[in-house]
Amino acid sequence: MEEKAIYPQRHPSKVMERASEKHFEKYIPDAWLSEKPIEDYGIDRIITPAINGQIPGINFSVQLKSTKDAEGKLATRLEKTTLRYLLNRLEPVMLVFYDGSSQKGYWKWLLPTDFDLSRPVDSYSVRLDAKQELATVNWDEIADYVQQVFKIKNRLLTAQEYDLFNSASEQEARAWSHYFRRNFAEAALHFTRLAQQEDRKVIWLTALARCQYEEYDYRNALVNINKALDCDTSDDILLLKGSILAEDGIRGAERRKIIEANRIFGDLFERRPSAENAYNYANTLSHINRMEEAINMYRYGLERQPNYAQAWKNLGQVYGDLGDHEQEMDCYGKALQIDPELLQARICRAVTVGRIYLQYDEAIATILDCIATSDLVIKEYPNVYYSLGVFLARMDRRPEAVHWLTKGLDYDPGNHYLLRLKAQILHELAGTNEKRWTEEAILFFKMNYSIDPKEYVLFFYWCSAVASSGATERAVEMALDWLQDHVFAELNIRVIPADCPLEQALLLIKNYAIIRTYTQTHPVEDIRWLLGSHRIPNLDAVTKAFQVQRLRFLAALADRTGSEPKEGMVDWILILFNDTFIQIRERMVANRTETTADETDVVFEVQQTLTVVVKWCVDEAGRCVEQTLSAGKNQETVEPIMRELVGPFLTAAFRHFNPLLNQQAGLADPTDEIES
Repeated sequence: MEEKAIYPQRHPSKVMERASEKHFEKYIPDAWLSEKPIEDYGIDRIITPAINGQIPGINFSVQLKSTKDAEGKLATRLEKTTLRYLLNRLEPVMLVFYDGSSQKGYWKWLLPTDFDLSRPVDSYSVRLDAKQELATVNWDEIADYVQQVFKIKNRLLTAQEYDLFNSASEQEARAWSHYFRRNFAEAALHFTRLAQQEDRKVIWLTALARCQYEEYDYRNALVNINKALDCDTSDDILLLKGSILAEDGIRGAERRKIIEANRIFGDLFERRPSAENAYNYANTLSHINRMEEAINMYRYGLERQPNYAQAWKNLGQVYGDLGDHEQEMDCYGKALQIDPELLQARICRAVTVGRIYLQYDEAIATILDCIATSDLVIKEYPNVYYSLGVFLARMDRRPEAVHWLTKGLDYDPGNHYLLRLKAQILHELAGTNEKRWTEEAILFFKMNYSIDPKEYVLFFYWCSAVASSGATERAVEMALDWLQDHVFAELNIRVIPADCPLEQALLLIKNYAIIRTYTQTHPVEDIRWLLGSHRIPNLDAVTKAFQVQRLRFLAALADRTGSEPKEGMVDWILILFNDTFIQIRERMVANRTETTADETDVVFEVQQTLTVVVKWCVDEAGRCVEQTLSAGKNQETVEPIMRELVGPFLTAAFRHFNPLLNQQAGLADPTDEIES
């Protein structure tokens, strides 16, 4: 018996798919373009309407679904990943459902308001209306709807009555074609020419401002939106002006622009409460530190539009600023449920994972993936390189940190956060005495300090790196020259290495900020005047000694205050006091032995000197302690420490100043009396 040949069989689903395609295509108007995407990510057709004989560049996408027999149930399911992709597209998306048994097709627009993508589910049921049969579609209405959606999504609501494509002007047709293809730079050139005509239209000025806004040309965008407002003060033009001001103000940290945008958005929300107006209002509220109001606005908008991933991300940032990191992470989770590729949410979540939860590996992996997969990181979020550098440094991966900070500075050379962190890490690497890093550090510090001499910390790093390279004498010379110009300029005598060795000089440079503030309030002339009024001999040398040692005391305090435990604070402050102010005593004793006078005069003069100098040392030390502690602690913490230090300061001062002075003048030791 002869065997039958077995041929390949087409899968039934493929048969139904082809049937649904043929059914749909026969209803598309002949002048319209219907294209099948090269790569199918849930889109089966891209339809471009022909409007007034033109192909303007607006389109809609089609998702085709089919079944062999619907059995009267016009419903299908869409996977969450597919639905998420469709709803995030700029153009509207039409769902077409084909029933093989009746050979009829049905359609509906997929609208974000019909789904809550923040829910943790895998798929959604979509129901269609039997009245919306494909055979009865009014394609002119479809074209009007698509045009309307493009207007809404491109901030052209003010021109709802204006047919963008009913124009005899070839210039305008080109302008809109580039505009809707998001070629904003090209579109701006055409709209600029149109706006120069005598009969220019408000819609052209609005579109031009929108193009400039998208290209970050906020200055010209503001000029053109104000020209549009001179002719039409509709809410939709005001909305675009508010967006321009807000974006420009936030990027440039210009509070006045943010406040003006906040006023516009507040008025718009009051007149027309909507999810979009609530969202814009919330953004500006958060940037002027009205956090609770911002939360209420975000919540208002999200109740009405729960699929707004960007709003969830921004709400998360507000909670993060308030320190509620549990709520913050929950909001980022919802944003990523809606759009797993939302760059801002991924970056914000990664930064919090590293900064708050110290999960550096996860944070680093996410940030590196964002950098690898999106050029927007470079353009929009240069500060993410700062977080990446911090996390890598904390994991002792400092060479990698320097690499990524350098990348960030390639794109944003003036970013102070990146510059300072790279400087700090290079300083640490130079301290390892590895030649490669020492040389790179010296070049980096030298170049950047020459660009901005106000960055004194860069000079501190530079001197330290020079010392690490073995050129200690050169480092001392650099440090003392800098201190002479910036700290000891009022002194008539040059400070030499014996007065201020390298380690101490570097400490003074490192803590120059608090020294500058302190010496403005307590200038060296106060010391000179006081000591001069008591006829201290060799006044310049003693004044120099006093100035150097009090600033050494202040710099060491500032350097150590934040890291010392409260319990041992008094002890190490006393040790520091002894280590610095004792050198003033030695200078004074040396001066005293060089003078000749009647013994009675000497006794009297030494008594007066002792009283003045002891009091001045104690007062000076107290002022230094109070200034450094107050910078990082509240007054309730500072006052008990100050009370505890006064007695030991006096005792230490008399112990250090008295013995050698007594040797010269034969005075009694008052220490016991002070202690009692």
